[in-house]
This record gives sequence, structure tokens and C-alpha cells, in this order.
Amino acid sequence: MNADLREFIQKSQNHLSSSATSTRLKEEQHAVISEIEKILKKDTELKNYMLNGRVKKPESLKEKIIRKADFFKAAQGDAVKFIDQILDDIIGIRIICLLNDDEDQTYKILKSHFSKEHVFTGGKYFIADTEEDPTYPYLAYSYEDQPVQQRNGKDIYKLKLKYITGEDTFTNIELQIKSLTHMFWGELEHMLFYKNYKFNLDNDFHSKLMGSIDTILETLNAQLKDLKGHLSKNDKLKETKNMVTKILYNKFHESIKKIHDTELDLREVYGLISQLYFYECSNYQESLQITQKLLSKVTEIQFTDNEFDFSTTTDTEGSIEDFKILLDNYIEEGILNQDTPAIFEELAKNIEILSKETDIFWCCLLVIHTKLSVDQEHQGDLPSHYQNSLVQLTYMLLKTYMGKYINDIEIEDIDETPLNLSFVNNCILKSLIECFHSHKKMDFFLEDIHQENIINIIRKFLESFDVNEPILSYGATPNELEKISSTMVFILKLQVQYYLNRKIDLQIINEIKNNVTTLADVDFDFNIDSQQLALISESKTKITDLKHLQQKIYFN
Repeated sequence: MNADLREFIQKSQNHLSSSATSTRLKEEQHAVISEIEKILKKDTELKNYMLNGRVKKPESLKEKIIRKADFFKAAQGDAVKFIDQILDDIIGIRIICLLNDDEDQTYKILKSHFSKEHVFTGGKYFIADTEEDPTYPYLAYSYEDQPVQQRNGKDIYKLKLKYITGEDTFTNIELQIKSLTHMFWGELEHMLFYKNYKFNLDNDFHSKLMGSIDTILETLNAQLKDLKGHLSKNDKLKETKNMVTKILYNKFHESIKKIHDTELDLREVYGLISQLYFYECSNYQESLQITQKLLSKVTEIQFTDNEFDFSTTTDTEGSIEDFKILLDNYIEEGILNQDTPAIFEELAKNIEILSKETDIFWCCLLVIHTKLSVDQEHQGDLPSHYQNSLVQLTYMLLKTYMGKYINDIEIEDIDETPLNLSFVNNCILKSLIECFHSHKKMDFFLEDIHQENIINIIRKFLESFDVNEPILSYGATPNELEKISSTMVFILKLQVQYYLNRKIDLQIINEIKNNVTTLADVDFDFNIDSQQLALISESKTKITDLKHLQQKIYFN
């Protein structure tokens, strides 16, 4: 952890724990609860609910600031600005209702109350619809589609409010609406898993148990399947990976925690390392051999403070030649081409920037990966090996994606369309890197979080048009080829970014529409419905989920 981030965390904790700030936030918490209760009482049909609230504790700030590196940038290192203006859940309010259906009813009551558009500090909000101008203090709602999806896949009503106390002063509020069953399920999951960064070899059992509890609470008829007495090949490989992940945690976690002087959720780091090492493992015996080699490395590794400082070490300049060597076989076989190494280099630059700045998780991944890659005799000269490790890491991250969709590109006659495969591949890789550039998080590459879902988006994309249609025809100009490429990238980005953010990027839609119009005279069919794109961009068609988006943009 660099000195600026450490100082920022300390100042944020000091400001939040100060007597003036603490007293003010507690008073505002009670005022907001009172105001929400007045709104709900206006609807006589809503019964059996209760409200409670909390002010975020100073000791919980450290982990959250590290987990969400953008906070430091957004606050520009100003701890007071971070607490008073940026942290979106400094006060948390929860409405607990009786039944699941009551969640939607409660939300509709609140939404109908906040129905008048209002501009505050340059942003659009909704306030109570009264004839008079609002008087301080008052509540404002920053509207977004509800419910929102949580990381565990469950939906939750989570509203972002501002308690506005002056012309440019306010406090951020997070308001959750939960039924008793959802609250119970959430509290149980929170108790078992939230900020519990330790690994258990029976983690899958816990997940199944939580799923079973959720099913019972939702009064569904599904039953937890009986555990099988014998593991399949895939189960054995998975258990071996889980074991290695736990070993990495047990060996490294305490020393890394001590160096950074805080508890860190590095589960994704350890999980991704295991995923990369076992990626090409085809049988259980191979997995045991890989495990043995890793264990021999792990037992030798020790960390020092300076190994986590990349400010003057990593440098991706010149790495394009390294990627040419790694990708040589793919280029010879026509799977990739001479432009591909530059695409790989772009991802390496992104990871380098993240590692050098305030993203402690990418920093830890790179350090651990380097340690595991370097022989014992070179451990003392680690900085000189960072670039090679960065290249290898980048190569494997994209290879794990490419290896899963490459067989779905079915070229009927490679002699007739020899350049199609590499052209399409480059478009997919560009789209992945551009999506990661805005997402930034490690879970983009984790197969049990986002990777498999993104692979399915790529497969749908490959099904949508004829990859055997000559793309690089002799009559196409370089500008037209670039337009075809960028359009493919945009089509994929539109879907992947919607999947990650649950928001339609209107700029991407406009780029697709403009490119398709420009290429109207080019004999290439993207199988994209331009009329539906126009309806989406004009908000005449409301997209409800990814499947709905794909049904609209692709011709069947």
C-alpha cells in the first residue's frame, strides 16, 4: 500500500470518528428514518414493516477504500470530500417488510413520492411533488431501475438518496427494502461469507446450503441434490484447484496482510492464480503434478515490502516482441495475425497501470505470479522479472478466454477464407480488452464469476453472422475493413457492458448505427437490426435483460 493511500485512509477514519461528524450523521440518520416513515404511513394498505438504520463505522472504511480503488481517485485524496460527498452509503437505512411482494409495493410508494424532477449540483434527482420549492433539509432520489442485481445473483431494492441540507451540502443515503425472508437469507450469507476472506475446502457445500435455504424461504419445491459418493473427473480437478487456492491463502495471506497493515480480500487473487495454472490440465494425474510443483515453490516464498512497489519497476514498452514469440504458433496456423501482439500489449499496459496505481489486488496478483514464476536463486532480484511475468500473465488471461470460444469459429474452407479466423479473433480480443479497461476488476477473468457468461455472449455473437463470408475481400478499402472491425467490436461491447453494468451504452449503439450506414454498399451482413437499435437508442424499447437485448439486436 502506498503512502498516499495509507494517509487517505487514516484521515478518512479520523474525520468520520470526529465528534462533530459523528453527532451530525446520527442526527441525520434519525431525521431520515422519520421522514421515510411519514412517506410510508401515507399509504394505509402497507402494513407490517419496520425501519432501522446505521452510520458507517470508521473501522470498516479501510477495507472498503482498498476494495474500491476508484474512491481515492474520485476524492482526489481529500478525506473530508470522500466522507461528506462521495461515500454513497455513509448512512444506511433499511425497510423490513413482511412478504416478498411487499418489497415492490414499498418501492412503488417511495417512487411515487419522489416524482418531481430536481437539479442539484449539476445532477438530476427526484423530490417530493409539492407546489412550493423545497426547503432545507429535504430528501432527493437519484433514480435507477429497481431491483438491482447483487454479486450473488440475487435482486435487491437499493435506492441512492441524498439528504440535502444546503445549497451544495448533502449526505449520501443508501436505502434498502427487504422482506423478512430476504433479510434472513442476506444476514445468514453476510455472517458466513461477507468479509470472511478465509477459504474452506467445502466452499461448494456452503454455496449449496445457502441455495437450499434460499429455496425453502422462497417456498419453492426444489430440493438440495444428494451429495454423490464418487467425484467425477471435473469434480476431482475442481477439488484440487480449491485445495491449491486454500494453500495459497494459508501460506501468503498473513504476510501480505502484515505488509499492508490491513485485512485484504484476496480470494479472487488466489482463485485466479489457481485457474491459470490448471487451465490446460486435462486429467486428475496432471493436476496432481501441477500441485506438486506449485507446493515446492510455495514453501520457498517469502515477501518483502519493496516487492509491492511497482512505481519504478514494470514497463511494458517493448513487450510486443515478447508477445510475437508467445503467439508465433497461433499466427502460423492463421488463428491470429501480425496485428494480434499489439492487442495483447494493450491489456498488459492496462494491468501495469492498475498495478502501479491504487489497485492493491492487481498488485498482489502480479507479485505472487512473479514469485511463483521465478527460480529460487533469482527471488532476491524480483523487480527485473516483473515485465516477463506481466507478459506471461497477460498471455494466459486472454488465452483462457480464447481457448473457450475458438472451436466455435467454424471455418468451412480455410483456403477460401484464410484471413477470416484471425480477423474475427482480433475483433473479439479487442472487445474483451476494451470492456476490461472500463471494468478493471479481476472477476472479469474468473470463470465462476464473469468469464463463462461473457463466453456465452461471444458464442451468440459468432452464431449471428456467417464467418465463412469473405471479410477481407480484395475490393474492400482499408477504411471499410477498419469499419467492419470496429462494428464487430462495438456489437460485442454493447452486450458485454450491458451484462456487466445492466445499462445500455447509447454511444455504442450510435456507433454501430453509423458504421452500418457507412458500410451500406459493402457486401457484408452483420445480421444486426438497425431499426431495433434506433428504438432502443430513442428509449422506445426498454431492455429488461441480456436475452431481451440479444433478441432485439440480432435478426433471428
